[in-house]
Amino acid sequence: MTQADGVESYEALLFDMDGVLIQGAATLQTVYDSAADDALAELGAAVPETERAPLRQPRFTDATAERCRAVGLDPAEFWTTRERFASVRANRRIGSDPRAPFEDTAVLAALPEPVGVVSNNRAATVEHVTSTLFPGRFEVAIGRDPTLEGYRRRKPDPHYLECALDRLGVERALYVGDREHDIVAAHRAGIDGALVRREHGPVGALDETPAFDIESLEALPELLDA
Repeated sequence: MTQADGVESYEALLFDMDGVLIQGAATLQTVYDSAADDALAELGAAVPETERAPLRQPRFTDATAERCRAVGLDPAEFWTTRERFASVRANRRIGSDPRAPFEDTAVLAALPEPVGVVSNNRAATVEHVTSTLFPGRFEVAIGRDPTLEGYRRRKPDPHYLECALDRLGVERALYVGDREHDIVAAHRAGIDGALVRREHGPVGALDETPAFDIESLEALPELLDA
């Protein structure tokens, strides 16, 4: 574990979700495939199987918008509908392989309050994870709104981190993530970032330097007492 000098005590501890609290760096592609098909069926759009790839990809791109318009769909309506179905399907997988909690999340019980979750994942899935896998542990649990505006506010945009700070009524917080954009978002929100090294994460030094660089969440109690 490495630590930056001159770190103040923290009023709150915030966590990323995917790759930090639960295994898997992101929602499975099969979830997006099925969610897109569900959305097309609900919206009554007949799109051949060979032309659905832009509608099934995890990210919203110009190709997604163009494909929606080509088949008579409003891109924003399609996206919101797909987000809803993606949450329903993703939530069914939570708690079992490959979307089970990391073993080192047991340390959460030893951490002082308040603690929260801020994730790029959909709000409905963040709420499901925190309520079923970590009931009563987090004071705030924030995911992206199921809209195009909500999607565009994902990290490294600090919007959702700032929402968490406002809800908790704190200014000095530490955000624990597993990727560089987590550290960037923390710094943009005016707080410290900690990088937990996971198998799927970055190797070596980052361009954006975290306040702490740890191998496991088990390092947190000692880190916070330092």
